[in-house]
Amino acid sequence: MSWLSKLLGYVSKPERAGISLNRKEPYWVMKSFSDFPAFLRCLAHLFPEGSVLYLEGTSIGKEVQEFLKARAPEKVTRVELGTIWPRPQTFHMLLTAENITELAALAEKHALPELCDHLHVYKDSTVLLEAHDILDRCISLSGALPKERIETLCGQLGAEYKKGEGGCFCSPGKYR
Repeated sequence: MSWLSKLLGYVSKPERAGISLNRKEPYWVMKSFSDFPAFLRCLAHLFPEGSVLYLEGTSIGKEVQEFLKARAPEKVTRVELGTIWPRPQTFHMLLTAENITELAALAEKHALPELCDHLHVYKDSTVLLEAHDILDRCISLSGALPKERIETLCGQLGAEYKKGEGGCFCSPGKYR
């Protein structure tokens, strides 16, 4: 940590390092869903057993923090931070149907920033879902996920999807 980052309280570049979605390979982009608790409930059926949900935020509610801390897996992988300042809190939770159902129930009674600013799903050292700035409702998913699963997810959420290639399709004008 540099002296400047200590003084100003921001996260330095080396501290932000971690795994991220491989955008050199084709990937899926999902956009325009409105029901965040429903989105969470869908995650348990989309990813393989042993996947981990990563939540990062600067305003995570106390009740949510306690819930996530109680469900932390023994082994976690360092995920690339999406927040530089203020210094975020990060949580990892094993992605099980029970855990995700309870988290979705919490999401129904908390504002989205009280849950996370960024959300990712990974298995081992591979990012399967990357959602920086979840309030934008734009999510990138690994191209290794079958199209049928993406279609089912988007159908359940009333969301749009397309194949992404390099860069972020969630930027204005790039998702069309």
